Amino acid sequence: MDDTQSTFNIQSWNEEILQEWEGGSMREAKVRQAYHGHLRGESDLVYLMTYTEGGRARFVGTELFEGTVGEREGRMSLHHEGTFENGVARSTCRVVPGSGTGELEGISGEGRFEADGNKVAFRFSYEMD
Repeated sequence: MDDTQSTFNIQSWNEEILQEWEGGSMREAKVRQAYHGHLRGESDLVYLMTYTEGGRARFVGTELFEGTVGEREGRMSLHHEGTFENGVARSTCRVVPGSGTGELEGISGEGRFEADGNKVAFRFSYEMD
């Protein structure tokens, strides 16, 4: 399994409140990102987030990445699960099985990041069939 390091920048973040209650809310965020490094390309990502008191949140998301992983070009989808607390987002993700297209067909793997700003380090481990 190849273990790689990349970065991504958040190009846009559009967040909408879906439901609110005392001490919390459920929100949807539509995010556009640009990747640099071993992963190069752009992605569209949708998060569903549950915020609780103190600004903490748990979230899940689906991301569609289009670009290159190393020298291989194509698309893949990533499923995210994470938390937001004290201004820091932490997420782990996995490649959705069967989502790779083009030269990324057969890709599997997982990634993780910890973000406290707009430029984020992303560690991604993967293998190809």
